Amino acid sequence: MLISLIIQDFVLIEDMHIEFNEGMTVITGETGSGKSMIIDALSMITGGRAYREKVRKGKPMALISAIFDISGKDNVLNVLNELGIKSNKNIIEISRKIYPNKTSEILLSGTKVTLDSIYEIMNELIDIVGQHSANRLIDPQKHIIILDELGDAKHKSKIESVQIAYKMFEETNLLLNNMELDEKSRNREIDLLEFQKDEIESQELEKFDEDKFMEDYSRAINGKQIATAYDNLIYVLNSDDNPHSITSKIRNLLHDNNKCSQYDNNLEHSINRIEAALIELEDISYELKIDSQDIILNQEHVELLQSKLDCINTLKSKYGKTVEEILDYHKSVVKRLEFLYNYEQNYTSIKAKLELLIENLNKQCKELTLSRKELAKKMEVGIINELKKLAILDPKFEIKINAKNPSENGADQVQFYISTNIGEPLNPLETVASGGELSRIMLAINIMTISKNNNYTMIFDEIDSGISGFAAKVVGEQLKALSKSIQVITITHLPQIAALGNSHIKVKKIIIDDRTISTFSDLSVDERAVELAEMIGGEDVSDILLDSTRSLLKESMGR
Repeated sequence: MLISLIIQDFVLIEDMHIEFNEGMTVITGETGSGKSMIIDALSMITGGRAYREKVRKGKPMALISAIFDISGKDNVLNVLNELGIKSNKNIIEISRKIYPNKTSEILLSGTKVTLDSIYEIMNELIDIVGQHSANRLIDPQKHIIILDELGDAKHKSKIESVQIAYKMFEETNLLLNNMELDEKSRNREIDLLEFQKDEIESQELEKFDEDKFMEDYSRAINGKQIATAYDNLIYVLNSDDNPHSITSKIRNLLHDNNKCSQYDNNLEHSINRIEAALIELEDISYELKIDSQDIILNQEHVELLQSKLDCINTLKSKYGKTVEEILDYHKSVVKRLEFLYNYEQNYTSIKAKLELLIENLNKQCKELTLSRKELAKKMEVGIINELKKLAILDPKFEIKINAKNPSENGADQVQFYISTNIGEPLNPLETVASGGELSRIMLAINIMTISKNNNYTMIFDEIDSGISGFAAKVVGEQLKALSKSIQVITITHLPQIAALGNSHIKVKKIIIDDRTISTFSDLSVDERAVELAEMIGGEDVSDILLDSTRSLLKESMGR
């Protein structure tokens, strides 16, 4: 059950905090006063699209927050447990933060969650019925959805079975279609794949270390410069051909000055350090001589490495940007070749599998069709009974189920037929039903599908459109009767319906500081009488009319 709704900086609403009660709450107000904004806000709470344009001009964020009582909602509690969220005394808060320049956020009791989680929870708590529902009725493609919504868990499991069976059929059928190659095409593909396989394998990439190869390649192509650098360093440091090498000069320097070190400790310390440096330089010189022997000044070796690099780059241009990608492509080639080599056997096997899947799909579709036909009979009787309560005197309602090619939705084409006048034949609903009749059919369907417990909320957005007089009265009475099982919130423009509410909220626009703001107020009994009178006669309310609306309220409140 919806306990409260907070809306801040949302279009014309600056700050609105509405408390809701059990039973039936009616919301009234002039056209454009902001009633639809309440519905828009609730739609976003239920996971609808968050429009950035809805943020009030000049504000950094719009906030919508709703508090629900989830007592007895085991499915909701299971979702909360999966998300690691605890409900405080079976109360949850769902908030939507909408920003003008970034993605909106949705929070469940303070924790950020995905829209999928919210959909799952809100389906258990609330439903908004408005003009989109009527649009579903006049679209025959939606009739099968409406029929299935009346089904129980067993019926829904049959739908799931069909969906699974169709998905398996579709995947296998696609695979088989892709396999249908003539022998010439198959041989042509085998030749191409074998060439690609041999071309990749010729480079022995499994053993190929690209980093080490590039290091070797770089040394090879720069061999002359590297050899020159080695020779220069060796000659300067310690070369038999160079009597003026650094190490020779240091040895001579040490020989000439070593005796003096015994007379000065500081000099002795410095000479010791120079001797250590000489040892290091001689060691470096020795390593340079050893390493220089590895420098290969061989043009054939350079050409061999260049050829290898060209081959690798050619493979990269064809099969992948990296060696790893080329190897992955090689695996796919090997796998495809294996398939093509055993084509006949594979094709026969998959074709046999497809035939079994078609048989299973037809079986699942047949079971779903039988279930839909049973459901259709119940719906026909239920709709006729509800329409009679809604002042359609002699309604006829029939659901025609015709066969079609199997799909993920089964093998049925469903269409509603109706007659609302004595002596008139049944015709497709979308061709004969008036706006008022559509509203009543829509209400009848929702009465049949609603979960009968007091923790469900159903919101009706002006479903009284197109009706008046006695029809309005009976629609209101049905809404009132429904509110004894669930929480009903209805936006209405008809006084006959507004008078039946247990609570009455009025929405109106006011001007503050040259800006329009939508506000609301909970009406007292006297204020409700005035509001009903204005709904009937406009702003000029006579005492007679006011007495009449007071009597209407008194009568309604006694129900």
